[in-house]
Amino acid sequence: MDDRTRITRWVKRMHAMKQAWEKNESHWRDIAEYMLSKTHGPMFEDQDKAKSSRPEKTYDTTGVESLRVLASGMQGGLTSPSRPWFTLGLVDDALGNSEQAQAWLRDTQERLSNTLQRSNFYDQMHRAYYELGAFGNGVILIEEDADALVWFQTLNVGHYYMMVNEKGVVDTLYRELKLTTPQLMERWPDSVPEAIKSQYDSDNLNAQYTVLHAIEPRRDYDHTKKDKLNRPYLSAYVLLDCDQVLLEEGGYFEKPFIAARWGANYEDTYGYGPASDVLPAVKTLQQTCKALLKGLQKEIDPPLNVHSSLKNSINRIGTTPNFINFVDYTGTRPPIEPLSQVSVNFAQAYPQMEHYQRQIRQGLFYDLFLMISDTDKRMTATEVAERNAEKMLLLGPTLERLRSELFQPLINRVFAIMLRQGKIDDPPEEIAGGNMQIEFVSMLAQAQKAAGVTSIQRLLEIVFGVAQAKPEVLDKLDADKLADTLESMLGVDPGIIRGTEEADKIRQAKARQQQQLMQQQQAMAAGQMAMQGMQAGGALMKDAAQAGLPVADMLGQAMGGMSGGQT
Repeated sequence: MDDRTRITRWVKRMHAMKQAWEKNESHWRDIAEYMLSKTHGPMFEDQDKAKSSRPEKTYDTTGVESLRVLASGMQGGLTSPSRPWFTLGLVDDALGNSEQAQAWLRDTQERLSNTLQRSNFYDQMHRAYYELGAFGNGVILIEEDADALVWFQTLNVGHYYMMVNEKGVVDTLYRELKLTTPQLMERWPDSVPEAIKSQYDSDNLNAQYTVLHAIEPRRDYDHTKKDKLNRPYLSAYVLLDCDQVLLEEGGYFEKPFIAARWGANYEDTYGYGPASDVLPAVKTLQQTCKALLKGLQKEIDPPLNVHSSLKNSINRIGTTPNFINFVDYTGTRPPIEPLSQVSVNFAQAYPQMEHYQRQIRQGLFYDLFLMISDTDKRMTATEVAERNAEKMLLLGPTLERLRSELFQPLINRVFAIMLRQGKIDDPPEEIAGGNMQIEFVSMLAQAQKAAGVTSIQRLLEIVFGVAQAKPEVLDKLDADKLADTLESMLGVDPGIIRGTEEADKIRQAKARQQQQLMQQQQAMAAGQMAMQGMQAGGALMKDAAQAGLPVADMLGQAMGGMSGGQT
């Protein structure tokens, strides 16, 4: 297939994906205008152009503040840069129990964490949580980088289009880039058309061009080759202006982007976020606030009826407080009087406003995330789970989806990049074929698991109570399994709990020490008995000498007594 045919195919596919995206555009624009602060930046290509002419729609900031708390709470509760939020293990527990395997897993986990810390990961994740909470979609592009090993870019809704495969997994991503002449020349100096090169040479640097970046699975490639045209994922850059030119074609060894969704039906391409649920309350609250402000303005500065005789002198009439107008009264009414007297009943309006504010905060998990952010100061993860069981249940499906659509592919992608660049040691021989699994130990993950810790505590209380009457019930408890389970649920440092192999060695050493101690005690007891026998024999000989009896007879009698008194 030649370049022109492939370009035509990619452009047609982009237009088809754009049509599917446009079904959500109006709804997403409302969310951006009502619930995102102006400092968040334009979500859509024309949003910044229309910003100056767009009427102000934010009179109450409850929606903006709650969405900000949600994004920060997700960052602190799921991917906090100040504490571990994932650990590595193996699907096969038997392989993971070896000392070499544990050492390699801990070392690899530390290297992964350091790489994420040095990159722009945490900054981009915070933006991704904003996108997830507002629009239900968080898309992050993960590229290899010469300086930081990996480089992350969160894509704003309105700048990309997606497609799902037959399993409902997003595997295709198209995005449109707006690039200037210098940017094109810097990235593709040999591929840009001559017209753009001429503009660059003439210092015409402000022109912008649209470039399509297509990422999709390659259906047909040579698995035995490793060049950029024979990798599982295609990457193609097409200049859509200047008669559609292929600027670059390459590939990725694995899917280079993350497309996480807050919630989605199986057949849905794009997800939905909690902001969609509270948008009606946000709109109603803004309308209520706007009406109250209008009423307050009319009450303070009402519209006036002015006598027609004052039409030519209206500019000399003052309406500021304490200003005195001298006019001639005619008839029974003054020449200037308020058109209407407006009295705003704030006492009735405030409870209604507070009702909508509560709806918005509850829908965006405002109270839950604020409490989790203060967990270290006020309560444990167990207490968070107990006091917010209902809210955690509502958040549970989202966290499970993020595990599969965000965190698992993220760690896999970074791990693969580091492994290719030699920044991670090859796994030991005994686990070379074992599948690595990621365990999440973030604050929210712990809060979910803490309910299980409470159940274990209840079980132990009951078992120990029964053990007072039936001690043999303790034989049912597997202490090693209990320690491993609690370590996983509480998310403590895996190095605190020894592996089964290491624990068995310590137990064997203790058993040998105990056996040696028993042997020493037995030897000492035998020595004491021998000493006592020698002392008793000496006493008999002394008694025999004093009594004038043969020593042999006395010893015989003594031995006979020791043997039961028989001779």
